[in-house]
Amino acid sequence: MNNRDSLYKLFNVPPTCTDDELRHAYYRAILKHHPDRNPSQIDFATFITQQLTSGYAEIKRLRATQQPQYQCTEIDQSNDISIEFSFGFEINFEDIAKRKMKFQDEWRNFNKNPSDPISALRVVHAAFRVEQEDSVINLLLNPILIDSAPLLVSLVEKGEADITLAKWAEVLEKHLMIKDAVQIIEDSFTNRKITPHASGVLCRLHYGWAQYTDPTTGVKATPEVRIKHLNRLLELGLKNDYIYKFLAEAYHDSGDDEQARAYLNQAFQLNPKLLGAVRISRALGMNQITVTPTREIKSLRQYKYHQPEQIPSSAQIYELKKAGDWDSIIEYANPNDYSPRIISKARHVFYQIASALGNCSTTKAKDTLLQLLEYFHSYWDVNQVTVISLSRIGDKHTLEFLKKYKFRNPREQAHLETCLFYLQARLNNQLSLSRKILEQELFSQAEKAYGIEKYGEARLLLENFLTSIAPSIDLYYNATILLARSCAKMSDTETALELIWPIFTEIPEKLRLIISQDATSWLWNNLITLGYMKANDKYYQLTLDIYFNLAVIAKTPEDVLENLRILTRWLELLGVRDTIQWIRQLIRTEVPGSWYVERVRDQYIRAVDLSENMREYLASFDKRIKSTVTARLKKIMKSPNTLDNAEFFLDNH
Repeated sequence: MNNRDSLYKLFNVPPTCTDDELRHAYYRAILKHHPDRNPSQIDFATFITQQLTSGYAEIKRLRATQQPQYQCTEIDQSNDISIEFSFGFEINFEDIAKRKMKFQDEWRNFNKNPSDPISALRVVHAAFRVEQEDSVINLLLNPILIDSAPLLVSLVEKGEADITLAKWAEVLEKHLMIKDAVQIIEDSFTNRKITPHASGVLCRLHYGWAQYTDPTTGVKATPEVRIKHLNRLLELGLKNDYIYKFLAEAYHDSGDDEQARAYLNQAFQLNPKLLGAVRISRALGMNQITVTPTREIKSLRQYKYHQPEQIPSSAQIYELKKAGDWDSIIEYANPNDYSPRIISKARHVFYQIASALGNCSTTKAKDTLLQLLEYFHSYWDVNQVTVISLSRIGDKHTLEFLKKYKFRNPREQAHLETCLFYLQARLNNQLSLSRKILEQELFSQAEKAYGIEKYGEARLLLENFLTSIAPSIDLYYNATILLARSCAKMSDTETALELIWPIFTEIPEKLRLIISQDATSWLWNNLITLGYMKANDKYYQLTLDIYFNLAVIAKTPEDVLENLRILTRWLELLGVRDTIQWIRQLIRTEVPGSWYVERVRDQYIRAVDLSENMREYLASFDKRIKSTVTARLKKIMKSPNTLDNAEFFLDNH
C-alpha cells in the first residue's frame, strides 16, 4: 500500500467517490472476502478482511483530517479511528467478587453486634451492591434504621450512598411506606444538592402523595397537604403546566381563589391549550382558550364494530387464512367499519389481514390492500406488511400506484423501493431462469445481488433457481437459506420462516447454528403480534431450544447472559412466571449489578391458556434449564477464558 490512491483500489472506487459510495463499497468487499464466505481459504480471507478494514479506517481518517495529498506506506494505527470493536458493557469479574466478599464480611460484622445501626447500614449498602436486598428486608423496613439512613452518606462514597438511598426509598414505596420513603431521601439531602436519580424518585413520591391517598391518613390528601407536596415539586424543578393547574385546584378547594387564579394563569402561560382545566376555569370565572380540533368531527353514524370485544383476534384471522376463507378476512378489512374509539386497538388485526392477503391473488384482495395502505399512513408496521403482500400478488395497476406512493421517512421509502423492484421484475419476468446459465453462476448472481442490498433481485433469482435444482443437492440448502434471508431483508419474515422450517432439521449442524439466530428473530417478528396460539407450539419450542443451547455452548459470560435474557422475553409471551423469576434470580446471584436482569419486566408477564402439549414441554424445559444452566453460569464466571468446547444439539427438533 504505497499511496492514497492504492487505498481506494482496495474497494474499486475512485478517490473522488462520496462517503456513501465508499461505505457501500466497503460493505460489498467485506461480504465478498470474509472468512465465513470463504471457508476453504480462511487464513487468506482473514488477512484480506483485516486489510480492508484497516484501509477503510485509514481513508476515513484521511477524509476526517482533510489531507488529500497524504502518502502512506502502512496503516497508521495511532489515529483516532479504532478498528478493534468492543461493546460498551463489560463484566468486571474482580469487582463482582469483591462486592460479594464485602457483603459476607459486613454480614459477619453485623452479627457480632446486631444492635449497631452503623453495622446494619453497612450491611444494607453491601446488600444493594450485590442485588440481595430481599435478604435484608427486615432491616430495610425497620423504623429505627430508616431514621438512621442519612448516616450512610458519611460511611461510604457519596455517589454510592445516593444510589443505595434511592433504591431503599423504592423498596419502601413498594411496601406502601410512602412517608418513610420521602423521609429517607429528604433527610439525606438536607444540606447538599440532590442527585438526578434521587430527585426522580422523590418527585414521584410527592406527586403520588399530592394526588392520591395520604399515607398518614389513608384517605385522599387535604388541600393543605396537596399544596405542600405540589410546591415541593416546583422546588425540585418540576415546573409543568399541570402542576400549576393542580395547585390552582388545591387553593380553590382551600378557599383561596386569588392564589388559585395566579397559579392557573401560570399554567395557561406555559400551555394556552391546557387540557383538563375546564372545571377549574369555570369555578374561578376564567375563560380557558379553546383547543381547536385537528380534524373536522364526523357526523355520528352506526359503525359495524364499536366495542373492543367485537374486534377479531389474530388467531381468528390465522384460522380464516388457514381455511382459505378470503371473503371473511376481507369483510374485517374495512377501517371505516371500526369506530374511532377502537380503531387503534384493531391495529394488530389489520397487520394480520395485510399479511394473510399476500397469499390471495384476487382483484378484491389487491384492492383491499391498497385501501389499507391509503388509510393507515401513520402505522409503519401495517404499511410494511401491506407493501410486502402487494409485491407478491400485485399487478400493473398496483405497480403504478406504488410508484407514486410516498412514505414519511427514508427507511420506509427504502423498504417500498425494494418491494417495488421485486414486483416489477416479477411482472416483467426479466429475471426468469435461463437454461443456458449454469446453476453455480446463477447462485453467484443472487449472492452478488444480496451483497449489494438488492434483495428483491436476489429473491427472484433464487425463487427461479430453486425450481430447477434437486432438494438433495447441497447448494439447495444454501440457496434456500439465502432466499429466506432475502425475504427477511424485505421484512417478509413469514415467507422466510415458511422456507426454513421444512429443511431446518436437514441442514448440516454448523450451518444450522448460524441460521438459528436469524430464524429466532423472524419468529419474534411474527409471533409478537399474534399472541399465543396452539398452532405455533412447534415454533415456540424450537426457539426456546435454540436459546437454551446457545446459552449452554456460549464461551463468554456476555453470550451466556444475553441468551438467558432473551429466553426470559420469550417465556414472557408464554406466561411462564416461575422459570423467568428463577433465571433472573440466578443472574442477580451470580452476576450482581449487571444490566441483563430487567426488574420492571414482571408487569409484562400475563396469564396464558397454554395447550397441554405446551405445558408438558415447559415443565420439561424448566427441569432442563435448572439442571444445566446454574453450573454453566458458575463455571463461566469463575473461568471465563478457559472454557471447554460444548456441543450444539438440536437433533430432536
